[in-house]
Amino acid sequence: MKRLIRNSYKVLAIMCFCVITASNMKAQNPIEMYIQSDSLRSLNKLQEAEHLLVQLSQKNPYNSEHFYLLGEIYNQQEEYEKSITEFKKAQKLGEFGRSNYYLSCNYVNLGQRDSAVYYLSEHLNTPLNGDHPYNDDVLTDSIFQELSTMEEFRRLLPPVSADSSSMIENWITDLTYSSTMLKKTHYNPFIKLSEADWDHTIDQLIADIPKLNEDEIWVRIAQFVTMIGDGHTRMLPSNYNKTKSKDLPLITRLFSDGCYIIKTSEEYTDLLGAKILRVEDMKFDDVYKSVCSVIPIDNDMDYRFLFDWEFYKMNTLHGLGICGSIDELEIGYSLNGEIGTRKILSETEETFPELISYHDYHNTNNPIFLENYRKESLKWYWFKYLEEDKILYVQINSITSLEDNPLPEFCDRIKALVDTADVSAFVFDIRNNGGGNTELNKHFLSLMLSENVNIKGKSFTVIGPNTFSAAQNLTNILENYTETIFIGEPSGSKPNFIGEVNPIKLPYTGIIVSSSNLYHQYGYSSDKRIWVAPDVYVAFSFENYKEGIDPVLSQIKAYLKSK
Repeated sequence: MKRLIRNSYKVLAIMCFCVITASNMKAQNPIEMYIQSDSLRSLNKLQEAEHLLVQLSQKNPYNSEHFYLLGEIYNQQEEYEKSITEFKKAQKLGEFGRSNYYLSCNYVNLGQRDSAVYYLSEHLNTPLNGDHPYNDDVLTDSIFQELSTMEEFRRLLPPVSADSSSMIENWITDLTYSSTMLKKTHYNPFIKLSEADWDHTIDQLIADIPKLNEDEIWVRIAQFVTMIGDGHTRMLPSNYNKTKSKDLPLITRLFSDGCYIIKTSEEYTDLLGAKILRVEDMKFDDVYKSVCSVIPIDNDMDYRFLFDWEFYKMNTLHGLGICGSIDELEIGYSLNGEIGTRKILSETEETFPELISYHDYHNTNNPIFLENYRKESLKWYWFKYLEEDKILYVQINSITSLEDNPLPEFCDRIKALVDTADVSAFVFDIRNNGGGNTELNKHFLSLMLSENVNIKGKSFTVIGPNTFSAAQNLTNILENYTETIFIGEPSGSKPNFIGEVNPIKLPYTGIIVSSSNLYHQYGYSSDKRIWVAPDVYVAFSFENYKEGIDPVLSQIKAYLKSK
């Protein structure tokens, strides 16, 4: 009997061991480990993911992301040597991110100042998207204060104007600094301008600065930046000095038939709907060409969209020589068949009034694609089922995901609606979309590839001059992988373009110069198109705007009725 009991214990022990072993084997499954780790990382729970990442990095030493994340975790845990080891493993596999910044911090904490300065320099000279190379989070970070006595560290600081009371010296400092940093950080600074021509342009501008006023200097620098030749490398903001800047209390829009005033302050509402013919002594076409000289572009469509955002800035117009002062501007216009002239007084930021739109003033409706594209009613993404025509209209005004309406859930709701509703046409509108986070485009691709959407003659994508950056990448993806029909106007960028925003702050004016440092290739390497053209071209006229008509939807509705 005792032997039987002992044997029973042995059997039970073996069974328990097998269960535990099986459980451990299940827990160690790399696929399950990866899924658990990915879930924790998506919730920003890196500490909880540490043990999984350690095992994953051992089982899969080819994935640099595991090492990078461990580097972050060990930095947070103040295990600086371990953090350094992991970040260097990540870099060896080509994963950099902010690793040079973390390496610098780690070396500071270990008292190794030379290494700290070296990696800080590497970080500053290879800026990331949106990671200002000379912002308060980097050089003024308290962790780097003990480096401040080192000459190598001081060389990383932006220059201080030689004489803060000398406008000329200060502007020259800004100009030379912007030139140096653009050469250092831009993806390909000499793609349009040779280095010799670049240097000659800078030398000529330095020689001219003593003869120019500040508005003229700003314009000349902006014109130089636009010569680099991509739509993301630009001067921000255009009004470089808030205390000296003035704006017109109106907004214009370029339509297929001209430039019209669509918003004004209450004082000038009688000009709503006026077509601009002349500005001061210049014909409008000449004004347009002049203003476009300070607008950075990927293609000419960018002028169409961005002109309106420069035209109302009096400092720009003054610097271009269009007007004699920043205080007032005379325009010649036509309205309701009559020709007139009007002097418009400019406003400072403090006195700038509320603007009234054409449709609000006349109590009429905007075209559908402008309904939720105004400051007071802006929606980044939304949809509407047009029951009469059986059209599901989806508008995406930014490639983003909102906390209260996450993008994946938004796309899932649309899929469900397409599968259950009677939908004759699916209209995907990205004509107002200036970009965002390209990584989110996978959700739109999944939606556009769904069975009841990806049908030729049912799926339409609306593009236009403001289809730019991440929205251009989305356009390229849809062109490559879906049956959608593009309708509208040419896009504002190219299938392959230089992009990203890396701001560089100039020491005197505080102007931000954005330097593009990534090449986006979503087309074939041989694709030299300057834009993605629509399959069906549809222009937008002032008459369309005035009547609240979206000519794109009108074309689609006419097509559906003809079937």
